[in-house]
Amino acid sequence: MPDEDPLVTALVDEGRFQEAFARLRRLPRGPNTTTVSRQLMLAELLEKTGQLADARRYLATLNRSSRLSDSERARALLVEGFLAKQMGHLEEAQGAFRRAWRYAERVDTPELACWCQLRLLGVSADLEGADLDLSLLSSLKRNIERAASPPLSIAHQIFLAEYHAKRGELATSRHHGSLAESVLSSFPSVWLRGLLDLHQSCLSYLEGNYLDSLLAARHALETSSRSGHFLTQVIAQADLAAAYLAVGQPARARACLASALRQSRKDQQIFGLLLETLAEAQLIVGDLAGCAESLSTARDLSIQLAQSRSAWHRAWNLRTEVRLLQRRGCWQESLSLIRNAGLRESPAAPSFTRAHIESLEALALVKLGLLEEASGVLHRVVQEALSASGSYRGSILPASAALSAATDGDTRAVSKCAQVLRIVGATGEASTLVEIVEQLIALLSTHDEHVGKTLAADCERPLWRPTRVMCHLDSSSRLLVSPASDSTELVAFLSALPDLTPDPLALGEESVRCLVSMNWIQCGSVIEDVDGERRTVVSYAPAVSGLMHESASSKESQGRIQVCLGSKQSRRYTLDLTPRESGQAAAACHGIVWLLASTHAVDSTEPRHARSTEDDQLTPEVDDSGALFRSPAMLALVASAKRVAPLGITVLLTGESGTGKEVVADIIHRASGASSEAFVAFNCSTVPRDMVDSQLFGYRRGAFTDAAQGFGGVISAAEGGTLLLDEVGELPLETQPKLLRFLDSGEVQALGEAIPRRLRVRVIAATNADLENLVQLGRFREDLYYRLNVVRFRLPPLRERREEILPLVTLFLAKHSSEFGKNNIHLSDAAREHLLLYSWPGNIRQLSHELRRLVALSESNSVIDVCDLDTRLRGKHEVTSLPVIEGSRCVTVRIDKTLVEAIRQVESAAIVDAMESAEGRLDLAAKRLGLSRKGLFLKRQRLGLP
Repeated sequence: MPDEDPLVTALVDEGRFQEAFARLRRLPRGPNTTTVSRQLMLAELLEKTGQLADARRYLATLNRSSRLSDSERARALLVEGFLAKQMGHLEEAQGAFRRAWRYAERVDTPELACWCQLRLLGVSADLEGADLDLSLLSSLKRNIERAASPPLSIAHQIFLAEYHAKRGELATSRHHGSLAESVLSSFPSVWLRGLLDLHQSCLSYLEGNYLDSLLAARHALETSSRSGHFLTQVIAQADLAAAYLAVGQPARARACLASALRQSRKDQQIFGLLLETLAEAQLIVGDLAGCAESLSTARDLSIQLAQSRSAWHRAWNLRTEVRLLQRRGCWQESLSLIRNAGLRESPAAPSFTRAHIESLEALALVKLGLLEEASGVLHRVVQEALSASGSYRGSILPASAALSAATDGDTRAVSKCAQVLRIVGATGEASTLVEIVEQLIALLSTHDEHVGKTLAADCERPLWRPTRVMCHLDSSSRLLVSPASDSTELVAFLSALPDLTPDPLALGEESVRCLVSMNWIQCGSVIEDVDGERRTVVSYAPAVSGLMHESASSKESQGRIQVCLGSKQSRRYTLDLTPRESGQAAAACHGIVWLLASTHAVDSTEPRHARSTEDDQLTPEVDDSGALFRSPAMLALVASAKRVAPLGITVLLTGESGTGKEVVADIIHRASGASSEAFVAFNCSTVPRDMVDSQLFGYRRGAFTDAAQGFGGVISAAEGGTLLLDEVGELPLETQPKLLRFLDSGEVQALGEAIPRRLRVRVIAATNADLENLVQLGRFREDLYYRLNVVRFRLPPLRERREEILPLVTLFLAKHSSEFGKNNIHLSDAAREHLLLYSWPGNIRQLSHELRRLVALSESNSVIDVCDLDTRLRGKHEVTSLPVIEGSRCVTVRIDKTLVEAIRQVESAAIVDAMESAEGRLDLAAKRLGLSRKGLFLKRQRLGLP
C-alpha cells in the first residue's frame, strides 16, 4: 500500500482506530488523497468507528471503480460484509465474506485470506449455529501459520473461544482464551484487548462467576474507548448490563442500556438486541408492560428491516418471552411457545440457554399439573448438566421447588423454597430469584393471607442481592422442619467424603448405602468400565416380579441419573441412580449427585507437568533421509530435486543459513541411483584460504614442506558419489579455475602430480551468498557461476514455510530428549503460538538449538511454557509505533521487517514531519532533510507521499 501513511497503518495495527482516523483526515490533501488505497482505509476506519453511512458512501464510490486490484476488491468486500452484519443481514454478509475470500486467494496473500476466512466462519456460526466447516477451519489454520501475524493469531483464538463457549464447551473456551491472552501480552493491541475482555465477560457469566463478568465488561468498556471501536463499546455496555442483572442491580443495568441505545441507530441490529436486554431488566423489576413493549418493538424492527438473529440471541430472547408469559400466569401459552420453538430438536441451540428454557418448561408443567412429565424434563436437564461445565444449578431450582411443593407437604415445601433462596442468593443468577419468591409467596398465602400480601408488595421492588447473609435459627423457627428420617447416615457420609474421593469404587459404594438409608432412591449401582467392557460391581434394587417389574424398569429408565466418579488403575467408575417419585427425594438425590460431580471435577484436575497437547502425541513423518518438509514450496522443490537427481547434472542450492541445503543435497544423492556411494560435504569457509586447493584436489608426498605423505583430496574421496561444496561463494579466486576445469572435464590434478586423473563425481554447490553480486564485484568467476548454475533451487527461509515449525518442534523435542536421557517433555500451546510467530532468522538450525537448550534446562515430565523461552521469542511488550503524543519526533520501527520496509517507514515519517513543520514550503523542508528540492520531489513521488 504505497500511498498509505505508515503512521496511520501503525495505529491501525495497534487497534487505535479513532486516532488512525483522525490522523488520516488531518493529512494534507494532494493528488494522492483520492487514491483507491486511501479510500479503502477511510471506509475501513469509518466502519470500525461506527460511522456506517459515510462508510457506505465511500464503498459505493470504490465499487464503481474498475481499477480495483484483487486484493483491493477483497478489502472492499470485507467492509461490505461488516456493514451487512451490523445491519443484521447475515446472509448478505456471508456472501460478501465468501467473495472476499475468493479474491484474496487469487493474489496469494495469506493475511488477507485469513481475515476473510475468519469473518466467514464467524458469520456462518451466527447464522447456522451448527458445526464449523472443518475444511475451511483447516485452511484457516494453515494460512494463519503462513501469515505469522500476531493480530490474526489472537483473533483466531478469540473466535474459537467464543464459538466453544456458545456450545457449552467452557473448558475448551477458556483454553483458547488463555492462548489469546498469552500472545496479546507479547503483542499488544487495544482493539483485540477489548474483544478478549468481552469474551472473558461472557465466559465468566456462563460459568456463574457474575462478579468476574462484571469486572471484565468494565475493562472492555475502558479499552473500547481507547480503540474507538464502536461495536466493542456498545456490546461492552450490553454485557455490563447483563452482569448487573445477574448480581441483582437492575437500576445500573438500565442505565448502561440507556447509554448504549443512545449511541446506536434503530436500523442497526445491535439496537434490537439492546431492546431485548432491556426487556429482561424490565421483567426483573416487575415492569411487565414495559417488557412486552420492548420485546414487541425489537420484533417489529427485525421484521421491518429483514434482520436475522443468531441462534444464541434467538434462544436468549425466547427465554425472556417465556418468563414474561409465566409472570402473567399464562402457563399454557408459555409451554406452547417453548415447544413450538423446537429448541430441543435444534442442533444450533446453545446448551446454556436450552437448560434455562427447559427448566421453565418444567415449571410450566408443574403449574399445569403435569407432574410426571415435569419430573422427566428435570431429570433430563440434570443429566445433561452433569456432563457440562456451565452454570445450570440455579436455573432448575425454581422448577425443583415447585415440584416439591406440588408433591410434598406445604411445610416441607416452604423449607425447600427457603433453601433455594439461600443457594441462588449466594451463587446463582439473581433474575431467577423472581420465580422462587413468587412460589414462596403463594405457599405462605395459604397459611397467612396478610403475610402473602406483604411479601407480594415487597416483591414489586427491585431484587438487590446482599453480599453476605448470616442466618440464626433455633428450634422454634418456622423455617425448620422435622427430618423425614434419621440423618445419621447422611452426616457420616458427608464427613467421610474427603477420604472417599481418591477411591471411586469406595465412594460409589458409600454413596449407594447413604441414599438407600435416606430412602431417596429406588435403585442404584456402581458400574466399572475397563477398556470398554462394563460390569456392575455394586448394586441395590428392590425385589419385584412379573408385570410390576416391567413397569418399574420402564419408570426407572426414564428417571435415571448417571455421574462419573473418577478413574483408578485404568478403571472408570460411574454411579447410576433412579430417585424415588417424591419431589423432595428427587431434589435431595440431585443435590448429592451434584456434590459428587463437583468433587470429581475438582479432584480430577491434573497437575501442569502431566498435561500434554494433541500435537505432542503426533509422531512426525520423516523420510529415510531424515528430512521433514510440509510446506507446498518445499514439497514442490523436493519433487523437482528428485526428478533431476538421476541425471547427474550440477545443482546449485541457494538460501539463508540453516534452511536445510545439506539435507536437500542428501536427498538428491539418495535419489541419484548411487546412494550406496560416498556423500562428501566440504565447507569452503572452514579451511584456510591457502589450503583449500590442496584439500579439494589433494597433493603428492613431498609436494611442499611437511607433506610427509600424499593426500588424495576431497574430490577423490567422493569418487562415484556426490560432493557437496557448501559455502561455495567463499572459494578463493585462485582455486576457482581448477574447479571449473574439473566440472568441464572431470579431471583432477593433485599438487605435485604431473598427470591429471579423471574422476566421476556429482557436484552440488550450496551458498547463502548472492553469487550474482559477487560476480559483479569480481570476487567470483562468471564462467564458474554459469557452470554451477545449471539447475538452481532456492530454499525458502523457515518464516516462509511455517507449516513445518510445529512438526520440527515435535521432532527436535523427541531427538534432544533422547540425547539428554529425558522423557515426557512437552510444550504448552501458548509456547507453540510464540514459536510460530517468531521470524527465525537462523532458520531450522536456530529452532533446533533453541529446543535443545529448553530440553537441557527442563526436567522429565514437565511442560515448557512461554516464560521458559528466550526473550527474543516472547515478542515485544512495548508499543512498537509512533507515540500518540502530538508533536512527537520519535518513531519506533520493527526490526523484524525487511530493511526496505524499515527504511521506507523512517523516510516517510521524516518527510511528513518536515513538510508539516515547514507548512508545505518545499525549499525549507528539503533544507531540513538535507536534500535538494528536486531530490525531495523525487523521494516523495517514490514513496507515494502528497
